[in-house]
This record gives sequence, C-alpha cells and structure tokens, in this order.
Amino acid sequence: MPCGSCGSSDAVSLYADGHTKCWSCQAYTPPDGAEPTDPPPESTVSGLVPYHVLPLPKRHLTSETCEKWDYGVGLAHVAGETVPCHVVNLRAPDGRLTGQKLRLPGKDFRVRGKIEGLYGQHLWTPNPRVRVVVTEGEIDALSVSQAQGNKWPVVSVLKGSSGARGEILAQLEWLSGFLEVVLMFDNDEPGRAAAEECAKVLPPGKAKIAKLPLKDANDMIVASRTPELLEAFWRAPAWKPAGIVMGEEAWKYVEATEGTESVPYGFAELDRLTYGHRMHEIVVVAGGTGSGKSTFVRKIILDEAARGQCVGVIALEETVDETALALCSQSLGKPLHLLRSAATSPEMKTEVEGTYDLDEVRATFMKDIAEHVVFLDHQGSLDSDDLLAKMRYMVHGLGCRRIIFDHITIAVSNQDAREDERKIIDRLMTKLAGLVKQIPVGIIVVCHLKRPDKGKSFEEGFVPHLNDLRGSSLLEALSMTVIATVRNQMSEDAAERNRADFWLLKNRHAGATGRAGSAQYDPATCRLGEDDFEFDETL
Repeated sequence: MPCGSCGSSDAVSLYADGHTKCWSCQAYTPPDGAEPTDPPPESTVSGLVPYHVLPLPKRHLTSETCEKWDYGVGLAHVAGETVPCHVVNLRAPDGRLTGQKLRLPGKDFRVRGKIEGLYGQHLWTPNPRVRVVVTEGEIDALSVSQAQGNKWPVVSVLKGSSGARGEILAQLEWLSGFLEVVLMFDNDEPGRAAAEECAKVLPPGKAKIAKLPLKDANDMIVASRTPELLEAFWRAPAWKPAGIVMGEEAWKYVEATEGTESVPYGFAELDRLTYGHRMHEIVVVAGGTGSGKSTFVRKIILDEAARGQCVGVIALEETVDETALALCSQSLGKPLHLLRSAATSPEMKTEVEGTYDLDEVRATFMKDIAEHVVFLDHQGSLDSDDLLAKMRYMVHGLGCRRIIFDHITIAVSNQDAREDERKIIDRLMTKLAGLVKQIPVGIIVVCHLKRPDKGKSFEEGFVPHLNDLRGSSLLEALSMTVIATVRNQMSEDAAERNRADFWLLKNRHAGATGRAGSAQYDPATCRLGEDDFEFDETL
C-alpha cells in the first residue's frame, strides 16, 4: 500500500489484525480498536533496504513467524544492479535497529550498519528456569521458533560457524541468565566444531549440543519432521570436554574391552613375572653393548613367526641381509655369519661350504622367516613422522602384530643438531605411545644405556637402573615393561661370559621387579636357551 507519511507508493504492509507498517520510513499504525503504541525504534543507519514481511513458502515459514522476527524480502542495489534479497533486520539487545544483514542470491551475505548482539536477542528476557536455543543461521532460528509456537527463546549467531565463538563470548552474561543453552548448529564438520568451541566458553553445566538427523533446523521443518526437531531440542545431551567419563559410564568401557592375549617371551621366570607381552604396549629392552639384546628380540621374532604372526623389523644398525642372516642362524642353530667370513679366506670357504648347505639355508629362510617377517631397508636416523608412517603401513597394510625397533638411539642420531638427543627421543616416544593406543600393535624398543659411573661397567655385569636408560626419561615413563639384559663379558668362566641375566626394571602390568631368570647363549648355535642358574636372593 502507499504511505501517507513518506509518499512511497508500495512500502506499507497491511496485516490481518489491521495494523500497518511502512518499511521505508517505519511509520506504524496499531491494529483496529487497539490503543496507540509507540512505533518501533528508528534507525539512523543509511542505505537500508525497504522490505516486506511475507511468508516464505519454500522454507515452510509463516507470516506470523517472519513478522515476529522482522524478517523480510526486498530489492537491494548491488554493483549497479537491483537484485532480490532476504532482509534480516539487526537490532541491539535493547531493540534499536542497528543495521541489516542481506542474503543475496548464491548465499552472498552483506551487512549494512553494524551487528550488536545475537539475532533475536531483543525478543527475550533471560529466565533461569528456561532454556535458550542458539542456531547457526537466521532461517534456522525462525524454524526453531516456529516449531515452539514462537513462544520460547531462540537466537542465532550472525557471523556463521567461524565467528560463533566470539559472538557467544560477547553475550556470555546474557546467555548465562538462562537455565541451559542448547547449541543447535549445522550437522556438518564446521558446525560440529563450532558447537564444541562455543560449549567450551559457556559456564560449566550450561551447554548442551543438539544433534539433528538432517543438516539444519530448517531442513527438518521443510521435511515435515518438526516432532523430531523438538525431540532433538529436549533430548540434547549435556556437553562435557572430550575424555571426561562419568562414573556410571566407566563400566561400559570394561564390558566393551576384550581381553588382550599375552604372548610369552619364551623364558619361564620372565614369563611368570610379566605374563608375557601384549598388544597396545611398549616394551623396552635395554642393556650394555654385547649383552644379548638383539639375540633376545630375534628369538621373539622367530617365535612370533612360528605362531604364524606377522612381525615388522626395524633394525637400524644392520642391513636387511645382516638381519635376515642372523635370524637364519638362530632358526637353523648354526653360525651362518661365517659364510661372510669365508668369502675372504679360501681355506675357510672350503670348510664352510662343506658344513653348510646354502639351499638348506634358503629353504629355512623361506619357510620360517620370509612369510611372516617384514623388514625396513634403512640404516641410521629416520624422521619420526616418516618412521611412524612406515609402522602404520606395516600394521594396516601388511598385518604386522608386533614391531621390533632396534634401536631407538640411532633412530635420532643424525637429526637436527640444534636439538639435543633427549628432546628428540621425548618426541618420538610420545608419538610411539600414541601409536600403540590407536592401532593394534605391540612395539618392542631396544635401548642403549648411558655411560656408567667411574669404576662400574655394564660389560662386567653391572645391573642398570631405570635412570641408566640412554636418551630420555620418557623411555621408562611411557613403556609398560622395561627388561635389562645383563652379561659379564669379562668373566674368566666361559659359561658365565655367555649367560644373560634378565632384570625387570619396570613391570606395570604385574608389578613384580628384580631378577627374572637367565638364559645361556651358545655360540655354536647362536641361540639363547633356558638356564637353570639359581639366583642367590640374599645378595
């Protein structure tokens, strides 16, 4: 209708109850028979778009809803063109018109004036007995409001998911005046992430996050699923930080966790005290140079392969052929490394070729090792991210259930000289600890020892402590078990020189620490065998 105040030919809307409003000059007349009321607060913002409040059939929104929210349609002049647009009238919490947010074709949003507060905030007064819903968009706010008969508090952020946290912070005092704040953002990755960030800044116990089966609240209205929209509102779960588990929920974790199989080390006393090694654990094997660490872990590799389980081997001090030949030596019970020596000595070559059948060696490798062992062809230091990527491939791509990492110190030996060894190993151990929790694998890490105090030597059978592990305190902190191999290589007794004593320095699973049996190394067979040596517990 034309306006008698400003002369506009069509800016006045006439409503069913008889009231009129000019969307150009804001002139207002009350409904028929009603007492005159003050017109809505006028704005000093220039360049506002004239608009009409109409129902939005495509959005399934009624004229009553659009009128309550002062949401209209109009024509905007943009870049020399006149284009249709939705008009969101922006009001401060006290009701002042501060500007407009225009929704142009192609989801092109423009703001004229300024934003003060949340959209619709002026419509509601905080009530400590009532919930308020916060949506990610204006149309969604209208949808939730309509679903509740336009009677209960709903507001919307105006800057989308990326700016939602800042808007919530700015109105934190107002929102805190309600019983609860239900965040009903879009059901997509940005929306879910924004809801989490907004929940973090609300007072503890206030925030709830509604989960919609469709993308947003308006999609629910359009799909005629209003009852489900209301159910999502009423049943919105209280938000809590990730990782917080309430007491009554803890038992569900117990019921959902299957027992983890323990795999024996193959030495009776060690297995009795530790119950073997398990998936999702880090075991550290430490010892002085030549104490039997590598021989010990090779036995684990062969035992796993014999059980038909795939093992990944990362031996950074050896080439692949050296590791493979050492495994063959233990598998066959023959010192096959002499094959290498024979190549330089004609006399020894004749002796070796008459003793060992290379076809037998090859057949043994193919049968006992090749099918179940995966090697990493790499020597020296290795970037930690690259190393973890290779480990993940061994597990997910090749089916490895155990990974032998021999040894951790050399893995970082040539890395950034600006960082000390401890910091690099700290970072690597932290990543390994995260890896074993994420994927189904157990990792056995071989570790060297620090140089002992003057007058003591690990090569003479000195028993190490946890603080003797070389490189990082996280080696002991993040591992489940720490086993030290101790060998007196200087003894005059040949049997003692070839005996490796096992010491449990840490045993988180079962608790027992101390001496854990021993094994006798046979140079003729390259094998560690169970030893009947009895420890003197009085020492």
